[in-house]
Amino acid sequence: MKFNILVVDDKPEMLRYIKSILEEFYTVYLIADGVTALAYLQNHTPDMIIIDINMPQMDGFTLLENIHTMDSLKSVPVIFLTASANPENEIRGLRLGAKDFISKPIRRESLLQRVQMQITQGKAEQEIKKRYEQMKQEAEKARIYAMQDELSGLWKRNYIKASAEQYIKKEKRPCALFMLDIDDFKRINDTYGHQTGDNLIKKFAFILQKNCTENMIISRVGGDEFCVFIPNVSDKGALSALADGIFRDLDTNVNMNNDTKMVGISMGIAVIPENGKTFEELYSAADDALLEAKRRGKNTYHFAPITHNATKHEKMDRVHDLLRGRSTDSQILTVKFGEIQTLYHFARLLKEKGAAETHVLVISLENIQKESRAELFDNLMHGLIAGVKNLTALAKNGNTHLVALVFDCLPEGMMKAVFDSIQKACGAEIAANLKIEMD
Repeated sequence: MKFNILVVDDKPEMLRYIKSILEEFYTVYLIADGVTALAYLQNHTPDMIIIDINMPQMDGFTLLENIHTMDSLKSVPVIFLTASANPENEIRGLRLGAKDFISKPIRRESLLQRVQMQITQGKAEQEIKKRYEQMKQEAEKARIYAMQDELSGLWKRNYIKASAEQYIKKEKRPCALFMLDIDDFKRINDTYGHQTGDNLIKKFAFILQKNCTENMIISRVGGDEFCVFIPNVSDKGALSALADGIFRDLDTNVNMNNDTKMVGISMGIAVIPENGKTFEELYSAADDALLEAKRRGKNTYHFAPITHNATKHEKMDRVHDLLRGRSTDSQILTVKFGEIQTLYHFARLLKEKGAAETHVLVISLENIQKESRAELFDNLMHGLIAGVKNLTALAKNGNTHLVALVFDCLPEGMMKAVFDSIQKACGAEIAANLKIEMD
């Protein structure tokens, strides 16, 4: 296949001469002025353009300037023809993007060599550019694929985290986070099989996409856990309406292998600024609210309580009441991980002043499958509350650890009570897979 060369010169004899040299090796098109050439180039992309500098109507410099405004022609090599020995013309042409200059009178071998060199180099540059663009596209696809969940098609946790953090830092506006999971999902998987569980995940992802607007970010953070980040909204009425729509669209009668299973979801809702200033604080508050929704019977949603308005004195009064055994809420307080640290340090201060033993218990679920942890957290907390005397406070640290504060107890008796409670609530096999540490 021959390469195409466009020659633009106002002298017919020069056009015929150049064509006679090149036509053996190339397909040559001849145009006698810059205006006509520019119109031709609107719809054609040659492999090279040869332009005479001195032409009436539109000179070679102006034509080249116009050529480089067209994206399709930016990589096409241009050679200038000139009868002038003025070096300023050559400098100007090179600055405009010309690849070479050929002086008149034109010698056959010189023209052929220069044309061949520029076409070869131009094609190599185009190929490199094309490959570079392909690599960029492939890298972008890989980047997006790495941030998208393969099963649901939703974003992964790292994407929603990065996007939410950027919004919170840059916009400094209210926002909200929904934390959701499918109730008893492990039981559904075990009873009806993983294919049914996968179909349920995909169906729930579709329901979230149907109810959420384009500016909201939906993520599957793992197993049957999902997040929705909602920018520029903190009104409980609007958030409740969105949550109600999700619950309405969830088909509660899901056919599973010719059996009918009622499927519900639990949801925790947290907002900025009421529940913190950072994404991690927002995420933690929504996670705690999700746990509270499960405690209240599942298949419901719960708003995280306002945390930022409590004064330091009010928080310390709550600590005093709790440690004295007369909490304003209940004898067991479920708090955020940061709050249990405050409780622990306060209790240690009392211990240094002669109060009874105080210990922190850490239960790791890292050896438990992710999809089983949500239900196991609930069972563990109920078991510890029922079986461990003087249990003061509980906190969920992320998705892998449960932290408990136990006041006025001896280590030996506490560890036995803890292990017995876990066995009773979760079974011996689960208890054997938990890592339990005590400070």
